[in-house]
This record gives sequence, structure tokens and C-alpha cells, in this order.
Amino acid sequence: MKKILANLFIGLTCAILVGCKHDVYNIGMVYISGGNFLMGSEEIDADPDERPIHSVYVKDFYLAKYEVSQELWKAVMIHNPSRHRGLDYPVENVSWDDCQKFIEKLNNITGKNYRLPTEEEWEYAVSLSCKTINKANITSYVWCRASVGKQTRTNITSHKVGSLKSDYLGLYDIIGNINEWCSNSYDSLSYIKGFSNENDEKVFRGGCFANEEKYLRPTNRNHINRHTRHYTLGLRLAMDASNENH
Repeated sequence: MKKILANLFIGLTCAILVGCKHDVYNIGMVYISGGNFLMGSEEIDADPDERPIHSVYVKDFYLAKYEVSQELWKAVMIHNPSRHRGLDYPVENVSWDDCQKFIEKLNNITGKNYRLPTEEEWEYAVSLSCKTINKANITSYVWCRASVGKQTRTNITSHKVGSLKSDYLGLYDIIGNINEWCSNSYDSLSYIKGFSNENDEKVFRGGCFANEEKYLRPTNRNHINRHTRHYTLGLRLAMDASNENH
């Protein structure tokens, strides 16, 4: 009888653990239909690397509804490098290389083919999603300096993923909360040349909780060395639409 009860307990424990893992690895993805769009900006406040506006074609792809949480990162990588702790907060303080290791392990666990979004995919998604976001309602969708009132930079923090409204596409925190790594290498002249060579400077997009609204424009490009870790920088997952295991 004791042996039967012991086996039953083990079975129930395994079932609970499997269920937990299933929830952690159940990554909601939004299908984004590809197309041509005008990338870049000629606005007065645009930086030189945002010019010129040029036509880009993006294939169909998937983009995660949420930024990668600390819960998911910890389930895959064991440790949690984030400064602002909370399992349902976005993971941050991770380098571009850290993200590649995380994605490789996640793909081995799930059998899927997640990756970082390209800079083009990111801006394309935001160009569509921003149909619902404007200066009048930005605090309903975006964690940034404008949405945290009189707090100072020293006590501003990231926030729980998905705690504000989703945008037109069903994406959360695509702008604000934390910056998001992209797969591309950075080149200040890539819009002129039409390409960028591989190098250690990697693109990140989106702005973060510490930024003022003027730095959150969808076309704003940022870059930093691939080995850099910062408490405002994390990631969002993407996947090719041709991947059947979405």
C-alpha cells in the first residue's frame, strides 16, 4: 500500500511539474502578415541614421505578445540576472550574446525555432501597432517617463509584462517598459547603403521606462556592444511564419 501511495505521489508531482513547464513555455505569438512599408523618418526630430525613408519588404512572421519574462528566462537559464526582480516582470540586464544562448536552449526544450526579430520586422510591427497609440492615450499603452508621474530616474523601474493595454496587433509593451534587442548589426549608413556588415554593435529598439516620450518614436534606432548588459535592455521573441510548430 505504501509503495502504491508513493508511486501515486511521484506521478502527481511529475504531472504538476509538467503542467508548470507547459505554462511557462506556452509563449503567445501574434501572426503578422508581411508587406512593403516605408522605413525611417524625415521628421525634424529624426536622427541622421533614420534617414532616408526607404521601402522595405517584410515576410510574414510571428512576434511574441509579451517581452520575455523573468519566469521564462529562469526556467531556461536557471539564474535571473535582472535588477528589477519579479517573475512576471521582463528579464533585463542581458547581453545580445546572453539572448542567443537563451534562445538556443529554449528551442532545444520546445522544439521550436524562436529568434530575435530583425530591425525591419520590429519597425514594421510598430508601424502597424501604433495605429492605436498617440500622445493623448500613450499612458494607457506605454510605460515611460510620462506614465510614472513625479518619480525620479533613481526609483523608476520596469513593470509587469502586459499590465497595460495591448496595441492594434495585440502586442504588449512593444514601446516602453524595456528596450528590446534585435538581430541586426548596427551601421549608421545602412539606410543609404541598403545593408550593414556583421559587427559587434547590435541594434535595440523600443525605448524604456526611463525614457521621455520624444525618445519613443517608432523609427528611433539605438545600438550597443553585443556583450553589454543593462537594466533597461531585454528581448522579445520572433519566429518565421514558415515554421509549422508555432
